[in-house]
Amino acid sequence: MKFEEDRLSELPEHILHHIFSFLPFKQVVQTSMLSRRWERVWNTDPSLEFGETIFELDFLTCFFLDPDQLEEDRIKLKKSYNCLEQVLRNRPMSLKKFTLDMLYHDLPECLSFIDKCVCYAIGSNVQELKLGLFAYVCKYYNLPQIVLYANSIEILELSYCKLELPRNNVMLSSLRKLSLFQVDVDDHMMKNLVAGCPLIEYLHVVECSLSLKNLVLFGLSRLKEIKLENDYTLERVDIETLNVQLLSFSCLPLRLINFASNKNLRSLHLTLVSITDEQFCSHVPKLPLLEDLRIIQCYKLKCVKISSPYLRTLHCVKCDELFELKVDAPNLHNLLYSGDVISLSLNAVSLSKVDVKLSCRNTDTQWYLKYVDFLAKFHRFSEVLNLHISTNEDVMVPRELRQILPSPLSSVKHLNLRLLGGPINFSIKKLLDGLLWISPHAKSIYIDYHDFSKASLKFEFSYKKQLNYKEETISCCKSLPVSCWQHCIEKVNVEKKESHDLKGAAIFETIDLLYSVGDS
Repeated sequence: MKFEEDRLSELPEHILHHIFSFLPFKQVVQTSMLSRRWERVWNTDPSLEFGETIFELDFLTCFFLDPDQLEEDRIKLKKSYNCLEQVLRNRPMSLKKFTLDMLYHDLPECLSFIDKCVCYAIGSNVQELKLGLFAYVCKYYNLPQIVLYANSIEILELSYCKLELPRNNVMLSSLRKLSLFQVDVDDHMMKNLVAGCPLIEYLHVVECSLSLKNLVLFGLSRLKEIKLENDYTLERVDIETLNVQLLSFSCLPLRLINFASNKNLRSLHLTLVSITDEQFCSHVPKLPLLEDLRIIQCYKLKCVKISSPYLRTLHCVKCDELFELKVDAPNLHNLLYSGDVISLSLNAVSLSKVDVKLSCRNTDTQWYLKYVDFLAKFHRFSEVLNLHISTNEDVMVPRELRQILPSPLSSVKHLNLRLLGGPINFSIKKLLDGLLWISPHAKSIYIDYHDFSKASLKFEFSYKKQLNYKEETISCCKSLPVSCWQHCIEKVNVEKKESHDLKGAAIFETIDLLYSVGDS
């Protein structure tokens, strides 16, 4: 009998270790039973990850549902802990990464197990330590202070831990990345912690809302990225660092904020931050190298003025009180605006991609006048416009206004429309008539539905030479600012699951017969 050659076992150890990183912990352990080679590969794996699936979470949840099961469940947990502790004792004392993800209870056996894991990792000179603890009702896990003096740690991720001020200053001399999620840390401890990380590059603080009220970061010349999210008790943020390139603030009810001195900042993201017009104007203009600015649901902003020579990306999303936006950014490439129509002033000669998501509160005549004026701001800057709007009725300017207003997007060649609400069944010719008035002589129009059950429509247009009003007398064109598309289109290619080329005088009547806006 011939056995197939075992090529997998012949792979170098570092490749097998990489394969282990994609497998659950139990399967990785099982490979050590295959042969002495596989046992050696397992024991020399520089990464050790205890995932939540090995702790029988279905039993743990019974603690809150059936008290009679408590003793039985604790016995099963102790067996799991003892088995994993045996794994730690049998492994060589060398470790690059250690991860512990588990539901945390303040039971003696649980606390003892976590303590042993932490001590093992520190004793193994671990470089990346992740304690992914989570709990329902019990108190936070008190992080052993030995972690705060581990010079080998480069990446530290903590969740559901309590950090207490140590007797001596924190010394994490190799730490580059610090992530805190639902960690109980007060102002003094945070100050001491960050001061003890001279090489820190990334700082993420998420939902640390128990005790943290003031965050002051000073110096830290290597710090590049700061993310603060859902820290509801945080009242003051003061950041004075030389080389930070990304600041991201989300869900922060700040009273005082200062980041204007970060002259090398490249990206600024503000989401649900209570920043005012005055605060915005006193900070953003002082960031000369800013390339990426995102303002999302900042409800206190009303009038925003942005002047930045290097800005390439600008997102302004659902700032409901905003009524005026002035942008002077000659290198702006990507612009996303979401909200109702506002007063817009735009100088962006390099603009190549525009996404407009309009939420229409009241589509009366005044709204449509503002809508046309708003779209007209883009006609000189971009050949492609992506327009997101509730229904096909909202996008269509009333015919009486089309007779007296100029088309707003005369230079846009590709108009992409996405209907966020349900489409209304009516003539596709009327919809195209409205879109081709907005963007006369567009090369393509793409109609997409938020409802993925409906197929999208793509129209590609070929035109005859534009009509000369001095030589031609066509009644439907006399009152229009540009020649009527109905007399310029030579051919239309329509794609909806399959492609059709249509020609002749009755092109759009044919489209109406073949396609219905409300059909799937």
